[in-house]
Amino acid sequence: MSGLPTIHVNPGQLPEAVDSCISPRVLGSEKSSTRQRGGQLVTISDEYPRHGANAIPPRILAHTVATLRDELGRLAVFMRYDARSGVEKETDCPAIVAQAVLEKGKWPGIPELVAPVVTPTFTEDGRLLCKAGLDRKSGLYLTRSAANLKITENLIQKPLSNEQLHKESEKLSRAISSFPFVETADNAAGIAMLVSSLLAKSLPAIPMFLATAPTPGTGKTKLIDCGSIIATGEKASTYSLGKDDTETEKRLAGVLATGEAFVNLDNVERPLGGELLCQVLSQDALAIRLLGSSTIVRLPSRFLLAATGNNLVIRGDLNRRVCIIRLDAGMERPET
Repeated sequence: MSGLPTIHVNPGQLPEAVDSCISPRVLGSEKSSTRQRGGQLVTISDEYPRHGANAIPPRILAHTVATLRDELGRLAVFMRYDARSGVEKETDCPAIVAQAVLEKGKWPGIPELVAPVVTPTFTEDGRLLCKAGLDRKSGLYLTRSAANLKITENLIQKPLSNEQLHKESEKLSRAISSFPFVETADNAAGIAMLVSSLLAKSLPAIPMFLATAPTPGTGKTKLIDCGSIIATGEKASTYSLGKDDTETEKRLAGVLATGEAFVNLDNVERPLGGELLCQVLSQDALAIRLLGSSTIVRLPSRFLLAATGNNLVIRGDLNRRVCIIRLDAGMERPET
């Protein structure tokens, strides 16, 4: 515990204790895993098993009083006056202090978090993000497992020529060539999905990718999972659209809160459209109500949204915000 900052929590010192907790020496320090996001204090579950049935991608977790007390106890020494001995003694972080920090609503010493990233990527201003930890300029947090990949700054020292770009796009085209695309444009849309999946956390808006086919078993979900595996190492997080827009809003609210990277609305059976989906695809951040509370938070809308379905129907303004990938195996039962 030596070398840690000291915070005094005697009666009458609550404001000073709160200010000390959110200072650059404590929650704002490099040792702290606490970030602020959309009016909340959060942390990231970074260490997790990879590639298997038990693989859990990183999630954004909102701090509770208990988790914040634990975090503060690791970052500072709390001292309280003991009337019996007449001296200050070390104590746990008081719940009232953690509660006051959580509800303060503004934390100038704590960096902003936009989203966790599990693959080296480019930031919105063109920088290659390949160093583990929080990039304070972009708000992106590159997980430690992603930083182990052999990515170097040499990738951006010399721009690729048009001929090189054409060769690289052909590689991507061959990687998904076994899918029964209807036309060349559908293959191109599939390539766009692969590239977009790597940049979804950096861009303020990207289209929704829709994989549609006339019959089940054509490989729609498999194609979407290809993009997710490249971007995250895992298959896409799968959700159903829900019976109505209210159910859809609840599910997308959870996606925004936890910082999902790649989401697939699988086996959509009703027309796709509505204000919420249009906002998710065009706005950099959305104001949502947290589940189970009346609290409104403004969260970044940085993830790739996809959908699959047979003979998908798009309605309203959503037509301007989607990229359709048509598949057709030319047989009644393509799964055979």
